Amino acid sequence: MFSDVVMLRKSGFTLIELSIVIVIIGLIVAGVVGGQKLVSSAKLRGIVTDVDKYRAAYNTFYLTYSSIPGDMTNAQDYWGSGVGNGDGDGRLQNADALKAWEHLAVAGLIDGTYTGTTDSGSYKSLGVNIPNAAFSSDAGYAF
Repeated sequence: MFSDVVMLRKSGFTLIELSIVIVIIGLIVAGVVGGQKLVSSAKLRGIVTDVDKYRAAYNTFYLTYSSIPGDMTNAQDYWGSGVGNGDGDGRLQNADALKAWEHLAVAGLIDGTYTGTTDSGSYKSLGVNIPNAAFSSDAGYAF
């Protein structure tokens, strides 16, 4: 009478196996979120580094040439007629702000080559008359 009884094996996951999978998924999610925070922190450190670099270049220029970069009226005396002179009013505004990047670059205080003028109707053109930001190809720095 009992000889015809067939043992059925139940298939599925145990509670322990499910718990392990949930823990692994949690660790993966935590790693991704932590990685995004590291990327954000690196971008912020890059911005701070760039700002410090440009501040040091500005101060070095001022101490070396006794003039504000971009506002220097005798820039052509130092670097030739291809470099624009500033208006000497003691302020960085309008065209002087673009010339500041040019003056810092020709003085060898920052990397890059900048025109010091507007570019094809665009007041600020990344990599042409203002420097690109290291963290993004569509952001830059301006005075």
